[in-house]
Amino acid sequence: MDNNRHRQETGQENQRILNNLLALTELIKTSRQQTELWIRTPLIPGVTTTENNLHNISTFLYENLKGTVTRWELCAFNNLCRDKYRRLGIPWQFDDTPLMTQVEFDLCGSLAKSGPFDASCIFISGAVQTEQGN
Repeated sequence: MDNNRHRQETGQENQRILNNLLALTELIKTSRQQTELWIRTPLIPGVTTTENNLHNISTFLYENLKGTVTRWELCAFNNLCRDKYRRLGIPWQFDDTPLMTQVEFDLCGSLAKSGPFDASCIFISGAVQTEQGN
């Protein structure tokens, strides 16, 4: 949700994304069709998994999209693309980042559910490290 951090990590500001989401929400509210809007947030360790970021997303969803978003899904970091980047010779900033542990994964879910967005609409999905570290 932090525009400066978003620019730092992606090279682009996030304002267009947020504006498009708000416009989509207005379109859904004025439409006569029943439409569900799901928000998916990738849980990237040290980037999107911070307490501040998860709280700010929860607050944004609650304040701006209440009644429109039916599901907020937190998607565990996935490093399966690492080998593809290596084969292509493209550096990837998360090359050495392992899958999240179950504890980290559960903490992100708890942090998201502690915000103002309806906790019953928050789901967490994805693979986590096994006890052997895989």
